[in-house]
Parts: sequence; structure tokens; C-alpha cells
Amino acid sequence: MFVDLTIFDVPASLLREFGEIIIRSSYPSGVSEAIKDLIRKALLEYDLNRNAAVVTTT
Repeated sequence: MFVDLTIFDVPASLLREFGEIIIRSSYPSGVSEAIKDLIRKALLEYDLNRNAAVVTTT
């Protein structure tokens, strides 16, 4: 399943810098791939932190 995504209130300067630094150097296929990768990394980090908390408390 795929969805369309609309993002509001992103400063133009932030988007421009993201495009110039991140997308041009790492994501030649564009913004969509960069955002998907950021989501995957955030989910992985969440899982790692959650698992670390479980190990710490047990």
C-alpha cells in the first residue's frame, strides 16, 4: 500500500538545505526516497532504544 504525503509549515530554508546537502549527495532519486529512508532509520532507532530499555530493566 502506498499513500501520498503532504507536509505543512516546513521553512523554505530548511527544505533548501535538506535538498542541497542530503538529497543531492545521497538520494539522486529524490525527496521521496530520502523521506522513506529517514522513516526507516527513525523506526530502527526506536526499536533499538525500546529493546535497550527492556534489557536494562530486566
